[in-house]
Amino acid sequence: MAGLQAAGGIYGEWHYWGLLKNEPDISEPMQTHFRRWLKNRYGSDLALQKAWGQAQVTLAGARVPLLEERLQTSDGIFRDPRTERKMLDYYRCQHELVADDILYFCRRMRKSWPRPLVLGAFYGYYFSVFGREATGGHLALQRILNSPDIDFLCGPNVYYPAHTEVGDPYRSRGLLESIRLHGKLWLDEMDQQPYLKSVPDPGYEAGVVNSVAHVRRNTLFTFTKGMGLWFYDFGAAGQRLNSTAAEFVTGWWDHPVLMKEIAGLKRFLDQAWKKPYRSEADVLMVFGTDCYYHTAIKPELNPIGDRVVNWTTLAAYQAGVVFDALHQDDLAKCNLDQYKLVVFVNTFVVSAEQRRWIRENVFRHGRHVMFLYASGYSDGETNSVEFIEQLTGIRVARAELTQTLEIRTRFSPTPWILEEKPFTLIFTITDDEAVPLAEYVENGKTAVAKKTLVDATSWLIGLPPVEKDHVRSLFESCGVHFYAEPGDIFYSGGGALVLHSKTGGSKNIVLKNGRSVSLTLPPGANTVVLDSNSGELLLP
Repeated sequence: MAGLQAAGGIYGEWHYWGLLKNEPDISEPMQTHFRRWLKNRYGSDLALQKAWGQAQVTLAGARVPLLEERLQTSDGIFRDPRTERKMLDYYRCQHELVADDILYFCRRMRKSWPRPLVLGAFYGYYFSVFGREATGGHLALQRILNSPDIDFLCGPNVYYPAHTEVGDPYRSRGLLESIRLHGKLWLDEMDQQPYLKSVPDPGYEAGVVNSVAHVRRNTLFTFTKGMGLWFYDFGAAGQRLNSTAAEFVTGWWDHPVLMKEIAGLKRFLDQAWKKPYRSEADVLMVFGTDCYYHTAIKPELNPIGDRVVNWTTLAAYQAGVVFDALHQDDLAKCNLDQYKLVVFVNTFVVSAEQRRWIRENVFRHGRHVMFLYASGYSDGETNSVEFIEQLTGIRVARAELTQTLEIRTRFSPTPWILEEKPFTLIFTITDDEAVPLAEYVENGKTAVAKKTLVDATSWLIGLPPVEKDHVRSLFESCGVHFYAEPGDIFYSGGGALVLHSKTGGSKNIVLKNGRSVSLTLPPGANTVVLDSNSGELLLP
């Protein structure tokens, strides 16, 4: 035995029961714990009353919020911390409790086992959490990462959007750069069924080819991030509808071609792992967790939260971007020198100290710094457009849309529509020194702009860019490296450049050092590996 994994909640993944349709947790044990948590946080009735803005509340009488309170937000999709602190406190309490439970069991396992083991848990899911992050996600990530009691985190690959077909970008659910910087390991539970069909099926040969490309893509993504995976077969209960695979194989990958491919990947990776790992991304995407305490808890009430994280990153992969994913609290751990562009994706809550650090350390060396939607709108104590201005260096104003959430750009003909219904809080750019690049269709006010500062260029993007054409155009303007024309997926890290193509054919690749490589791939799905410096074909 090499390790043990602490499991609890839905599927052992530390999600609250009823995650998708229900709200936790109004039980008496939770009520008792919440009051104890409030006591530790505030210490006195007077401090609690001030924080909650409720003159009558006491530590002994405070109750967990009911459903009606949880569904309300008073400032667009945002809660007002001055009047809705009760909800912020409850969700933070809930997530800290889950994390503390995991660490408790890890400590018990370490003390109880007669020899060293690696210990971990299904935790750290950030992408593909169905817009229910506050209700049952994993928001106490820093509490886990800062603990010596746990060695690895793990989780299935993303389940949406566009994640499993050939030509899609495979990706993990965690903020892998943060996990790596904390000295922890991330392991994917890779549970994507290959495309095997029965021998008489006319699609048999194509199914084998697609399956090889599929296995390579998934396995090598984790390697390029310095992480690993295991193969997970759901068995007959997990077969795709109308699949004939179950009739002809004993397991999802039990096919001589796939077993040979997996063996070859194992030999390649055994050697590749001997080299020191290095990230080869020139884009850093920065994410927050506090934003989920401060915003509406259901996707139908919050069209920004799920889209800005899951669809913007999908568009980046589809555009050919190689990027690292980092928690905002780990910026100081990160070597920023390699990044031409830093994108603050959903960092809607930024403290005054973080704001100062970002302006002093990220806005340097001619770097481009991009902020999506409401970056920095709250400092955790109050909400203000002034905080956005202090963070980005760009003046903004509040507005609302009564029709469609739509932007008209000056750099792409592709429609930029987030949702076809009114939205009560957007931000327009009012800075005369900023260069306007797009406007809201409804009111003609500036939605996208950039501003040249002393040692950096600041960008403010009013709505999440969820189309690959928009991401490609914006990132190209920031000097980001693209290995080829749009259409294929690229991963790069640890000295390997991975190309995943749905169609094959001629590929002209430009490495980061300027060297050009030409490949001719067979028709159909392909995943090949090149040396990222020389262009040598390592896995044809």
